[in-house]
Amino acid sequence: MSQITSDQALAVLTGSEGAPNNTVQQLAVPDKYLGQAGHGYASGFAFGKVQLDIGNNAEAQSAYKEILALGVSSGQLTQAQSDDLDKYAVKRPDVAFPDSYKQARDTLNSTVFNPDSPIASQVNSIIATHQKNDLENRTVKKVNDFLQDHTTGVFDPTSKDYSTAVAAVVSAVNRSGSADRFSAALDGNKAPTLDDAKAAWKQQIGSGVQSNDWALVEKGAKNLDAQASQQTKAADAPAQPAPGAAAQPGTAQQGDVQAVQNGNNNASTLTAETAAALPVNASRKETTDHMLAAILSYDPAIMHAGITAGLNTHASQQALQQANDMAAQVAPANPAQNQPAPQQVQSPVVRR
Repeated sequence: MSQITSDQALAVLTGSEGAPNNTVQQLAVPDKYLGQAGHGYASGFAFGKVQLDIGNNAEAQSAYKEILALGVSSGQLTQAQSDDLDKYAVKRPDVAFPDSYKQARDTLNSTVFNPDSPIASQVNSIIATHQKNDLENRTVKKVNDFLQDHTTGVFDPTSKDYSTAVAAVVSAVNRSGSADRFSAALDGNKAPTLDDAKAAWKQQIGSGVQSNDWALVEKGAKNLDAQASQQTKAADAPAQPAPGAAAQPGTAQQGDVQAVQNGNNNASTLTAETAAALPVNASRKETTDHMLAAILSYDPAIMHAGITAGLNTHASQQALQQANDMAAQVAPANPAQNQPAPQQVQSPVVRR
């Protein structure tokens, strides 16, 4: 792995940013500097696994406007509330609006960013789309440019600390927007160690580094290793037909029939909210089963939420293709459903 993908960057940032869900997080500013301009902090309100910052990031600002508009159209916000909340898309809202920024964050988290709200799956989908755009257009390219120029020492893919070094670069680029100071700190170092990479990471982030941040980078590295391990196992595992089932082209295996029957049963209990809830570290089988149930629900909102959630896991496209194949092969032959065969479902993230 001398280059990374947006899925790998997301795996790192799911650990390194420490965001448990898509709520608006507390400002990345130490308490002693809240309300005080400067001191090296320029953060705004942030949300999502990669902590999209609406004070600094164009994708975050676009997502924020879409979410506020959705809040109005769905009745979660009034137009007046939306207009007022729009003004908080700035750097350091604690400085710009010291008397009201905390209440604004509370309002956001109790309405449009509330994970239990009726529009939570739609909000998650909006964030996932802009999160992917941000990773592909900003973070991933800069990280890969760095990795192309740094291939020795801890940045040699055979190094035992390679994943941690890569996670440090991903974290630094995501938080600061570049790897320029990271590269400068390693200039002339032909065999950088992990300690060198850590020092360079601190140099890139500057005064914004807090005491627990490196532990989060290490957590991101573990996520990256876990993803690589899952992908290796999935690639190495041969397809096994069910005992006694002949493998005929275009014909479902017995295991597929059972999977679709289970999918039909699970589909009857899915809602848009539960369809959106799938851990990023779900296995390929869990992801396939989840997306298959969403497809067989025949409900557009549930299908969109379930497939979007599936595409944000490590299994992603392979699981979607497998779910599509099983649904297309078996569902038409299942008279109990009395439903038309599902069409091939494409990624809602890609389609946007």
